[in-house]
Amino acid sequence: MSWTPTEHPPIERMTVPEFRRQIFSGRIVTGDGVLYHYGAPAFSRRLIGRVQRRILPNLCEAKGVGSEGGRVAAENAGWTHAGMVLSPWFTVEQTTPRCRTALWVDVIRPGDRLLVVRPALVGAQSCEDRRELLEAASRAALQDVEQRVPYPHRELLIYWLWSWGIRRTLWGHSFLDIFSAETGNVCSSSVIGWWRSAGLLANLTGCDARPEAWYPGRMGCDPALRAVAHIEIIADEPEQPTQGD
Repeated sequence: MSWTPTEHPPIERMTVPEFRRQIFSGRIVTGDGVLYHYGAPAFSRRLIGRVQRRILPNLCEAKGVGSEGGRVAAENAGWTHAGMVLSPWFTVEQTTPRCRTALWVDVIRPGDRLLVVRPALVGAQSCEDRRELLEAASRAALQDVEQRVPYPHRELLIYWLWSWGIRRTLWGHSFLDIFSAETGNVCSSSVIGWWRSAGLLANLTGCDARPEAWYPGRMGCDPALRAVAHIEIIADEPEQPTQGD
């Protein structure tokens, strides 16, 4: 099967409460993945974006669509963090120092963009089947929170070293060569791992089946995932004073 990079839906602008209403309404569901493109990224996020601009073209080459590398990198390198929808109030994410739950109002700000992604249907799988598996994935994520699974900082070092050419002497000539051994899961590979543990993405094979081969930018472009919504967070409008105030 050919590998065709995912197209993103048009951007919708909404406040944090409006985003939460998308979860209440069922358009976005428990277990969906959320990618973050921060309006004011910290240094570590800028570094991840820089690395992804180098490794996304390598992914396209490995998948036989090398001519798409520049476009894919431009559109997806900015996704520098990934988490999972838990409820209209909470997200669950693997972050430093350990896996946690967090309030939406504490993790998204005006100017941030979100890409909500969901595993594509496989075989005879129905939407209801997938909904149940997504809920099972969210329970797997909560187990990591309860077990206080630490963030594997070594992974970020590997990405950075690979991006500067150290791959030629230490790990291999391709980004995919790096991930041939079991390592800890960062934010995005944790989401993939939670999905896989619930039975989603069962059609992935080889290196693609390894959660650690996934990074936020890849989640934004890989056809194994379907983009559900593309959202820019905007500020709440201040309340207008009523007459007589």
